[in-house]
Amino acid sequence: MSRRSRLRTFAARASLTMLVALMVVWGASAWVGIHWHFAPRYMVSIADGACWFERDDGGFVAAEHVVWVLPLESRRWCFEFYRESGSGFWLRSIPLWAFAAPLAMATALLWRSELAARRRKHPELCPRCGYNNAATPTGAPCPECGTPTSSTTAAPIDAAPPTA
Repeated sequence: MSRRSRLRTFAARASLTMLVALMVVWGASAWVGIHWHFAPRYMVSIADGACWFERDDGGFVAAEHVVWVLPLESRRWCFEFYRESGSGFWLRSIPLWAFAAPLAMATALLWRSELAARRRKHPELCPRCGYNNAATPTGAPCPECGTPTSSTTAAPIDAAPPTA
């Protein structure tokens, strides 16, 4: 297996793993909130289906912690930007679907290229159903799905057997 092929396979598997992990976090964020505090003024949270970035000049009370929250009637589906004038408090909310959507598209494209590379590696396979057309005569359709075979995927009718 070539280095490029190994890299493509690794990227496809890694992106699928990250997508599954993100979907689990998204689902769990309805019941569990995770908060990280940086310095006395900044906090990053994953809760309520969104990633929250907060700043408070008054400071936050606790250190890094996990909070159980009650399920809300609706999750956060939109971006939120809030700022209190004069207090130094601001909040930015990015819904987790905003991370999941591009990751899902990248995963789909990586897996599509991975499958295309596997089919290119085995040109005797039918491009539609994957049936091995090595013994199918040239011009005859695929015996499984009826797709016309090309000259590169089928054996010629008058092909001589290989010599040793």
